Amino acid sequence: MKTRLFFLITSIFLLSCEKQSDAIITLRLDNAINNGRQEIDIKKYVEQEKLIPLETNDSLLLSYVSLIGIDDNKLFVESDRVVYVFNAENGALESRIDRKGQGPEEYQSMIDVEIDNRNKTILLYDNIKRNLVAYDFKGNFISSVKNDIIGGFSLLDDSTYLVAYPPLSGQSTRIGVYDKNLNLRQQFLAIDESVYKDMDLFPFDDFGYYGEKAYFKPMLEDTLYVIDSSPKPYLILSKGKYKIPTEVAINVMKRNRDGHKYISGEYGYILGDYYFLTYFYQNAMFQDVWNIKTPELLFRNIVDENNQISGIPYEINGYEFYIWPKFVSNNTMYCVIDADDAINIIPSLPEDTNPVILKLELK
Repeated sequence: MKTRLFFLITSIFLLSCEKQSDAIITLRLDNAINNGRQEIDIKKYVEQEKLIPLETNDSLLLSYVSLIGIDDNKLFVESDRVVYVFNAENGALESRIDRKGQGPEEYQSMIDVEIDNRNKTILLYDNIKRNLVAYDFKGNFISSVKNDIIGGFSLLDDSTYLVAYPPLSGQSTRIGVYDKNLNLRQQFLAIDESVYKDMDLFPFDDFGYYGEKAYFKPMLEDTLYVIDSSPKPYLILSKGKYKIPTEVAINVMKRNRDGHKYISGEYGYILGDYYFLTYFYQNAMFQDVWNIKTPELLFRNIVDENNQISGIPYEINGYEFYIWPKFVSNNTMYCVIDADDAINIIPSLPEDTNPVILKLELK
């Protein structure tokens, strides 16, 4: 559930990549904000494509699909607080983790989910019971650890977690490093408490990750940090005069009145040399693709009252539809194709079908 971003309780799901250089990359959003829509032939960046129809039957009709992880030949999705494990080659259902309830081995909520590829476990945080719960890939209960102040979390290595603190945790920092028993080891990125104590809108920050590294971007900052032994600036989104003033960002009344004048709510996925970035400006949603090596704006879609189509146009079997990454892993992005489009692409699918996953390996 790393793909969500909301204000009030807002989650930012940002993914980035390892670079040969330690230089901080700057994307000039302010210089490009008025560029308008820009097309891209995304297929010229694609090395290989694969359609993965998710198994469908009378007891397996998913209301939505949220991609949460990949492990070898397994594809993990969440839908309605259930984690499904599909075969990543043919989409066959292998298992499901559906342990909703109040018992000691069950969960009541699922605020964040991580796949621990090293230990072959599924980790979820239940913010109602305040437990970090672990299951194996077949849904068997492994362990549960109590913690009252977890928000988003990520695996730093075999022995430690990164934790992004939720808005009302009372912490003076944004990030904590915990051991597997959720004992605190370190904390980073101090919060200006004089600002946060008066906030009406609370940002709830979360992690992205690529390979073995985790990435983090605080909501009210322009810097994306890579986290190794400590957070290090990696990417800056330069907004200039379009940067939302703190007094507007933190106040509901001011934000409702003036927030549209500024760039806000940015989140995205960094995949190789490309940054798939979403943000909001002038009552519209912007979807950009940047080359962060150059850096250069390669694509822009603007979703507003005149255009309700979201994503990048893509064509398979003579049928055009629209895609946007929902999960990335190494040099591969995974997109969700809804049932209506899926039937046009694969006519053999049943009328009532689950979404189809489109796997794109980039060059």
